[in-house]
Amino acid sequence: RRLIEQADLARQPAVATLELAWEPHLGRETERRAYDPAWRAWLVDQYGTFEQAEEIMGRPLWRREGEVTGPPDAELELDDGPHRVAVAAYRRFADDWVSRRYGDVRRFLAGLGCRQLVSARSGFGGSGNTWGDPYFPIDLASGAVHLDFICPEAWGLNGDADRLAEAGFLTAYARGVSGGKPVVWLEYGTSVGARPGALDLARQASLYSDLHQMFIRSQAAGSFAWWYPGGWRTEERSDMGVVFPDGRWRPAGDVMRGFGQRLRREQSAPLPWRGRASNRSAHARGLSGLWDE
Repeated sequence: RRLIEQADLARQPAVATLELAWEPHLGRETERRAYDPAWRAWLVDQYGTFEQAEEIMGRPLWRREGEVTGPPDAELELDDGPHRVAVAAYRRFADDWVSRRYGDVRRFLAGLGCRQLVSARSGFGGSGNTWGDPYFPIDLASGAVHLDFICPEAWGLNGDADRLAEAGFLTAYARGVSGGKPVVWLEYGTSVGARPGALDLARQASLYSDLHQMFIRSQAAGSFAWWYPGGWRTEERSDMGVVFPDGRWRPAGDVMRGFGQRLRREQSAPLPWRGRASNRSAHARGLSGLWDE
Protein backbone atom coordinates (compact mmCIF):
# COMPACT_ATOMS: atom_id res chain seq x y z
CA ARG A 1 0.00 0.00 0.00
CA ARG A 2 2.79 2.44 0.89
CA LEU A 3 4.56 1.91 -2.43
CA ILE A 4 1.38 2.27 -4.47
CA GLU A 5 0.25 5.41 -2.67
CA GLN A 6 3.74 6.95 -2.74
CA ALA A 7 3.88 6.57 -6.53
CA ASP A 8 0.18 7.43 -6.91
CA LEU A 9 -0.17 4.42 -9.19
CA ALA A 10 -3.96 4.54 -9.16
CA ARG A 11 -3.75 7.80 -11.15
CA GLN A 12 -0.53 7.13 -13.03
CA PRO A 13 -1.26 6.63 -16.75
CA ALA A 14 2.40 6.08 -17.64
CA VAL A 15 2.52 2.74 -15.76
CA ALA A 16 0.76 0.09 -17.84
CA THR A 17 1.51 -3.08 -15.88
CA LEU A 18 2.44 -4.27 -12.41
CA GLU A 19 4.58 -7.32 -11.66
CA LEU A 20 3.31 -9.05 -8.53
CA ALA A 21 6.28 -11.36 -7.97
CA TRP A 22 9.89 -11.72 -9.02
CA GLU A 23 10.97 -15.34 -9.45
CA PRO A 24 8.43 -16.63 -6.90
CA HIS A 25 9.39 -19.93 -5.32
CA LEU A 26 8.67 -21.91 -2.18
CA GLY A 27 12.32 -22.55 -1.39
CA ARG A 28 14.18 -25.48 0.10
CA GLU A 29 12.79 -27.86 2.68
CA THR A 30 13.58 -25.64 5.67
CA GLU A 31 11.84 -22.68 3.97
CA ARG A 32 8.85 -24.75 2.84
CA ARG A 33 8.06 -25.68 6.45
CA ALA A 34 6.31 -22.32 6.71
CA TYR A 35 3.62 -23.71 4.38
CA ASP A 36 3.04 -26.94 6.33
CA PRO A 37 -0.09 -25.63 8.14
CA ALA A 38 -1.62 -24.64 4.78
CA TRP A 39 -0.65 -28.06 3.34
CA ARG A 40 -2.38 -29.85 6.20
CA ALA A 41 -5.52 -27.75 5.79
CA TRP A 42 -5.52 -28.42 2.03
CA LEU A 43 -5.24 -32.18 2.59
CA VAL A 44 -8.26 -32.16 4.90
CA ASP A 45 -10.20 -30.00 2.45
CA GLN A 46 -9.39 -32.31 -0.47
CA TYR A 47 -9.45 -35.74 1.16
CA GLY A 48 -11.40 -35.35 4.39
CA THR A 49 -8.73 -36.88 6.65
CA PHE A 50 -5.02 -37.59 6.55
CA GLU A 51 -5.79 -41.32 6.61
CA GLN A 52 -8.01 -41.03 3.54
CA ALA A 53 -5.29 -39.05 1.77
CA GLU A 54 -2.74 -41.76 2.55
CA GLU A 55 -5.07 -44.47 1.27
CA ILE A 56 -5.61 -42.65 -2.02
CA MET A 57 -1.91 -41.78 -2.44
CA GLY A 58 -0.84 -45.30 -1.54
CA ARG A 59 1.84 -44.23 0.93
CA PRO A 60 2.19 -42.52 4.33
CA LEU A 61 2.29 -38.75 4.38
CA TRP A 62 5.58 -37.16 5.37
CA ARG A 63 5.82 -36.41 9.06
CA ARG A 64 8.20 -34.65 11.41
CA GLU A 65 7.81 -35.24 15.15
CA GLY A 66 4.33 -36.61 14.53
CA GLU A 67 3.15 -33.63 12.44
CA VAL A 68 2.31 -33.92 8.72
CA THR A 69 4.81 -31.96 6.63
CA GLY A 70 5.62 -31.33 3.01
CA PRO A 71 8.11 -33.43 1.00
CA PRO A 72 11.85 -33.37 1.78
CA ASP A 73 14.30 -32.08 -0.81
CA ALA A 74 15.58 -35.61 -1.45
CA GLU A 75 12.21 -36.73 -2.84
CA LEU A 76 11.71 -33.59 -4.90
CA GLU A 77 15.04 -34.28 -6.62
CA LEU A 78 13.92 -37.70 -7.88
CA ASP A 79 12.06 -38.15 -11.16
CA ASP A 80 10.11 -41.25 -10.16
CA GLY A 81 9.45 -43.63 -7.31
CA PRO A 82 6.86 -44.45 -4.63
CA HIS A 83 6.66 -40.79 -3.64
CA ARG A 84 5.49 -39.49 -7.01
CA VAL A 85 1.72 -39.40 -6.32
CA ALA A 86 2.19 -37.57 -3.02
CA VAL A 87 4.62 -35.11 -4.64
CA ALA A 88 2.10 -34.48 -7.42
CA ALA A 89 -0.52 -33.73 -4.75
CA TYR A 90 1.88 -31.29 -3.08
CA ARG A 91 2.40 -29.53 -6.41
CA ARG A 92 -1.37 -29.22 -6.79
CA PHE A 93 -1.51 -27.72 -3.31
CA ALA A 94 1.23 -25.22 -4.20
CA ASP A 95 -0.53 -24.18 -7.42
CA ASP A 96 -3.80 -23.67 -5.57
CA TRP A 97 -2.24 -21.85 -2.61
CA VAL A 98 -0.27 -19.43 -4.80
CA SER A 99 -3.25 -18.83 -7.09
CA ARG A 100 -5.35 -17.80 -4.09
CA ARG A 101 -2.62 -15.40 -2.96
CA TYR A 102 -2.49 -13.84 -6.44
CA GLY A 103 -6.24 -13.38 -6.18
CA ASP A 104 -5.88 -11.67 -2.80
CA VAL A 105 -3.32 -9.24 -4.21
CA ARG A 106 -5.37 -8.61 -7.34
CA ARG A 107 -8.44 -7.69 -5.29
CA PHE A 108 -6.33 -5.53 -2.98
CA LEU A 109 -4.97 -3.56 -5.95
CA ALA A 110 -8.46 -3.09 -7.34
CA GLY A 111 -9.56 -1.79 -3.96
CA LEU A 112 -6.86 0.88 -4.16
CA GLY A 113 -8.11 1.94 -7.58
CA CYS A 114 -5.22 0.49 -9.63
CA ARG A 115 -6.26 -0.19 -13.22
CA GLN A 116 -2.95 -1.56 -14.49
CA LEU A 117 -2.61 -5.01 -16.02
CA VAL A 118 -0.92 -7.43 -13.62
CA SER A 119 1.35 -10.41 -14.04
CA ALA A 120 4.13 -12.27 -12.21
CA ARG A 121 7.50 -13.52 -13.41
CA SER A 122 7.69 -17.29 -12.96
CA GLY A 123 10.73 -19.51 -13.00
CA PHE A 124 13.76 -19.46 -10.74
CA GLY A 125 17.22 -19.33 -12.28
CA GLY A 126 15.76 -20.12 -15.69
CA SER A 127 12.60 -20.97 -17.54
CA GLY A 128 11.90 -23.76 -15.12
CA ASN A 129 13.52 -26.41 -17.29
CA THR A 130 17.07 -25.32 -16.50
CA TRP A 131 16.67 -25.13 -12.74
CA GLY A 132 18.90 -27.50 -10.81
CA ASP A 133 18.26 -27.08 -7.07
CA PRO A 134 15.04 -27.86 -5.15
CA TYR A 135 13.92 -24.27 -4.76
CA PHE A 136 10.44 -25.28 -5.98
CA PRO A 137 9.68 -22.50 -8.51
CA ILE A 138 6.04 -21.53 -8.94
CA ASP A 139 4.41 -23.11 -11.97
CA LEU A 140 2.96 -20.93 -14.72
CA ALA A 141 -0.46 -22.49 -14.09
CA SER A 142 -0.65 -20.76 -10.71
CA GLY A 143 -1.30 -17.41 -12.35
CA ALA A 144 -3.83 -18.67 -14.89
CA VAL A 145 -6.96 -17.28 -13.21
CA HIS A 146 -5.91 -13.94 -11.75
CA LEU A 147 -3.11 -12.60 -14.00
CA ASP A 148 -3.76 -10.69 -17.22
CA PHE A 149 -0.83 -12.27 -19.04
CA ILE A 150 1.61 -15.06 -18.21
CA CYS A 151 5.34 -14.42 -17.85
CA PRO A 152 7.86 -17.26 -18.07
CA GLU A 153 11.46 -16.30 -17.36
CA ALA A 154 14.09 -16.84 -20.05
CA TRP A 155 17.13 -16.47 -17.80
CA GLY A 156 19.63 -19.24 -18.51
CA LEU A 157 18.58 -19.79 -22.14
CA ASN A 158 21.87 -19.16 -23.88
CA GLY A 159 21.47 -20.35 -27.44
CA ASP A 160 21.29 -24.16 -27.19
CA ALA A 161 18.86 -25.16 -29.97
CA ASP A 162 17.20 -28.03 -28.08
CA ARG A 163 16.62 -25.95 -24.97
CA LEU A 164 15.24 -23.08 -27.03
CA ALA A 165 12.82 -25.45 -28.74
CA GLU A 166 11.71 -26.81 -25.39
CA ALA A 167 11.26 -23.27 -24.08
CA GLY A 168 9.02 -22.52 -27.04
CA PHE A 169 6.64 -25.19 -25.84
CA LEU A 170 6.48 -23.36 -22.51
CA THR A 171 4.75 -20.56 -24.43
CA ALA A 172 2.14 -23.04 -25.59
CA TYR A 173 1.91 -24.52 -22.08
CA ALA A 174 1.31 -21.08 -20.56
CA ARG A 175 -1.39 -20.29 -23.11
CA GLY A 176 -3.00 -23.68 -22.56
CA VAL A 177 -3.23 -23.52 -18.77
CA SER A 178 -4.48 -19.92 -18.83
CA GLY A 179 -7.22 -20.29 -21.42
CA GLY A 180 -5.31 -18.48 -24.15
CA LYS A 181 -3.98 -15.47 -22.25
CA PRO A 182 -1.02 -13.61 -23.82
CA VAL A 183 2.46 -14.88 -22.94
CA VAL A 184 5.30 -12.39 -22.40
CA TRP A 185 8.85 -13.67 -21.82
CA LEU A 186 10.89 -11.81 -19.21
CA GLU A 187 14.50 -11.46 -18.08
CA TYR A 188 16.94 -12.73 -20.64
CA GLY A 189 20.38 -11.55 -21.63
CA THR A 190 24.09 -12.17 -21.54
CA SER A 191 27.00 -10.07 -20.32
CA VAL A 192 29.33 -8.46 -22.85
CA GLY A 193 32.09 -8.06 -20.26
CA ALA A 194 33.77 -5.06 -18.73
CA ARG A 195 35.31 -3.83 -21.99
CA PRO A 196 33.13 -5.20 -24.79
CA GLY A 197 34.59 -5.50 -28.25
CA ALA A 198 32.91 -6.13 -31.57
CA LEU A 199 32.91 -9.92 -31.06
CA ASP A 200 31.29 -9.62 -27.61
CA LEU A 201 28.56 -7.37 -28.96
CA ALA A 202 27.97 -9.69 -31.94
CA ARG A 203 27.67 -12.70 -29.61
CA GLN A 204 25.10 -10.86 -27.50
CA ALA A 205 23.11 -9.89 -30.59
CA SER A 206 23.19 -13.49 -31.85
CA LEU A 207 21.70 -14.75 -28.59
CA TYR A 208 18.97 -12.12 -28.74
CA SER A 209 18.22 -13.10 -32.32
CA ASP A 210 17.87 -16.79 -31.40
CA LEU A 211 15.60 -15.97 -28.46
CA HIS A 212 13.40 -13.66 -30.50
CA GLN A 213 13.05 -16.26 -33.22
CA MET A 214 11.73 -18.61 -30.52
CA PHE A 215 9.35 -15.93 -29.24
CA ILE A 216 7.90 -15.42 -32.73
CA ARG A 217 7.80 -19.14 -33.57
CA SER A 218 5.98 -19.98 -30.36
CA GLN A 219 3.58 -17.03 -30.83
CA ALA A 220 4.54 -15.12 -27.70
CA ALA A 221 2.96 -11.70 -27.31
CA GLY A 222 6.15 -9.87 -26.32
CA SER A 223 9.29 -9.82 -24.20
CA PHE A 224 11.33 -7.72 -21.77
CA ALA A 225 15.11 -8.16 -21.69
CA TRP A 226 17.43 -7.85 -18.69
CA TRP A 227 18.51 -5.28 -18.84
CA TYR A 228 18.44 -2.09 -20.95
CA PRO A 229 21.12 0.45 -19.90
CA GLY A 230 24.71 -0.49 -20.70
CA GLY A 231 27.69 -0.13 -18.41
CA TRP A 232 29.62 -2.31 -15.98
CA ARG A 233 27.61 -3.23 -12.89
CA THR A 234 30.22 -3.60 -10.17
CA GLU A 235 28.14 -5.64 -7.72
CA GLU A 236 27.04 -8.24 -10.28
CA ARG A 237 30.21 -7.93 -12.38
CA SER A 238 28.29 -7.86 -15.64
CA ASP A 239 27.10 -5.60 -18.44
CA MET A 240 23.91 -6.86 -20.06
CA GLY A 241 22.73 -3.58 -21.53
CA VAL A 242 21.27 -3.33 -25.01
CA VAL A 243 22.41 0.29 -25.34
CA PHE A 244 25.83 1.81 -24.82
CA PRO A 245 26.33 3.97 -21.72
CA ASP A 246 25.99 7.06 -23.96
CA GLY A 247 22.56 5.92 -25.19
CA ARG A 248 23.45 4.54 -28.63
CA TRP A 249 21.86 1.22 -29.54
CA ARG A 250 24.05 -1.84 -29.38
CA PRO A 251 23.55 -4.58 -32.00
CA ALA A 252 21.38 -6.49 -29.48
CA GLY A 253 19.18 -3.41 -29.16
CA ASP A 254 18.79 -3.30 -32.94
CA VAL A 255 17.69 -6.95 -32.83
CA MET A 256 15.08 -6.11 -30.20
CA ARG A 257 13.72 -3.17 -32.18
CA GLY A 258 13.48 -5.32 -35.30
CA PHE A 259 11.73 -8.02 -33.31
CA GLY A 260 9.12 -5.54 -32.15
CA GLN A 261 8.22 -4.77 -35.76
CA ARG A 262 8.23 -8.43 -36.82
CA LEU A 263 5.99 -9.39 -33.93
CA ARG A 264 3.28 -7.11 -35.31
CA ARG A 265 3.20 -8.62 -38.78
CA GLU A 266 4.50 -12.22 -38.76
CA GLN A 267 2.34 -15.25 -38.16
CA SER A 268 4.52 -18.30 -37.56
CA ALA A 269 3.16 -21.74 -36.84
CA PRO A 270 4.65 -23.29 -33.69
CA LEU A 271 6.59 -26.52 -33.93
CA PRO A 272 4.30 -29.55 -34.39
CA TRP A 273 2.73 -31.04 -31.29
CA ARG A 274 2.84 -34.57 -32.63
CA GLY A 275 4.71 -36.84 -30.23
CA ARG A 276 4.61 -34.41 -27.34
CA ALA A 277 2.31 -33.99 -24.37
CA SER A 278 2.12 -31.54 -21.49
CA ASN A 279 2.55 -33.37 -18.21
CA ARG A 280 2.37 -31.27 -15.03
CA SER A 281 3.46 -34.31 -13.01
CA ALA A 282 6.25 -35.51 -15.30
CA HIS A 283 8.96 -34.34 -12.95
CA ALA A 284 9.16 -34.65 -9.18
CA ARG A 285 10.58 -31.16 -8.71
CA GLY A 286 7.52 -29.43 -10.11
CA LEU A 287 9.12 -27.68 -13.06
CA SER A 288 7.09 -25.44 -15.30
CA GLY A 289 5.74 -27.43 -18.21
CA LEU A 290 8.05 -30.40 -18.70
CA TRP A 291 7.48 -32.16 -22.00
CA ASP A 292 7.36 -35.89 -22.64
CA GLU A 293 8.39 -37.15 -26.04
